Amino acid sequence: MRIGIDLDDVISDLLSELIDFYNKKYDDVAVREDIFTWDFFPKEIHENFASSGGYKNLKLIPEAKELLAFLNSIGEVSIITIRNEEYREETVKWLEENLHGLYKKENLYLTSGNKIEVCKKIGIQLLIDDSLRFTKQVADKGIYAILFDNRTPMFRNAEEHPKVYKAKSIEEVKKYVLMIKDIFD
Repeated sequence: MRIGIDLDDVISDLLSELIDFYNKKYDDVAVREDIFTWDFFPKEIHENFASSGGYKNLKLIPEAKELLAFLNSIGEVSIITIRNEEYREETVKWLEENLHGLYKKENLYLTSGNKIEVCKKIGIQLLIDDSLRFTKQVADKGIYAILFDNRTPMFRNAEEHPKVYKAKSIEEVKKYVLMIKDIFD
């Protein structure tokens, strides 16, 4: 089984760092519960965060190693993330430092915004992502998806879709992965 997994807010905790960065820049007190969409942050916040080396300091989500070990036991895992190619070296370094042995460098895909294209190109059968938009887009193209609510409020407005499973914990992700794997076995 070919499994795609998002990096930011599935493996690494980007949202916490973006909120801190935003609050410092705008002297604000935004919290996770305020964020319903990535559009909450002005484009310049994303750009300034990335260009200032923000990706280097992301924290690993506590259950990420456990999840990747499990996924690797099920099939071939690719990390698919929305980052510009200029951040590949920084991203690879972060992955090596935090997930050594749990991912393959050649299975890292950076894209400027089209996860569907990447998933189709490499034959992904299941995408695990925290983005309602991306899970729905790939599901609309026939790819199963798990919408992982890793404390990201964007999950709250999720509509039902027959190929999108909503998971609020690593255990639920594992349960859905096994259910979807059975479809392909």
